Amino acid sequence: MNPEEASYPPAPWRSAGTMWAAELTAQKKLSVPRGLSILGDPRRLVVLLVRYREGAVTYDEFMVTSPARAGFRPGLWIHAIWVDSSASLAGGRHIWGVPKELARFEWDGPATRIFDHRGPIAGFRFGPSGRHTPRLPALAPGFGHHQHLMYFAGRLTGHIARQPMHLTKWSHRLPGTVAETAKRSFVIDSFHMTVPAPRTVRDRTAWSSAGVPGK
Repeated sequence: MNPEEASYPPAPWRSAGTMWAAELTAQKKLSVPRGLSILGDPRRLVVLLVRYREGAVTYDEFMVTSPARAGFRPGLWIHAIWVDSSASLAGGRHIWGVPKELARFEWDGPATRIFDHRGPIAGFRFGPSGRHTPRLPALAPGFGHHQHLMYFAGRLTGHIARQPMHLTKWSHRLPGTVAETAKRSFVIDSFHMTVPAPRTVRDRTAWSSAGVPGK
């Protein structure tokens, strides 16, 4: 069966699990689609690795993003993203306009490797984590594209701690980086997250319903 034809639950998706986030510096300036502007350093990459252990769909996910904005509305533009679930792939593409691809995730203690049908994509090794905070709230906004530019504002809570992240593999298919150790990296343990259906950027009523003030 074509992964895009897999069945998937409607939005919102509610989930729980563990998330790692890291900031890297690309070798070259990055670009985003028309309607968006790079937010801050045009060489900044934000890498996210997520294990959704409970919720609407359970799966692993790896994405490479750039902080961007549509007007005053910030979010992450996803350059590339892989998941190990056909339901997640189909839902991500059809609901949020996110270009998910299938991959295999191999976990070995504090390390993981990610592969697809073309070969290795990325590998990471994590150092010991620091002290975790009490449960804190955070926004997880992002952009997708499905005929039109779309925006969604996920909300999550979790226990945050600093945790070193080192690259052990980085495919030539990804934007090149200047270092194999993340500038800043952290883990969010035991997170609970809700991601609503997206709204088109052109729809000014979307921002109030997504919890983001209008212009």
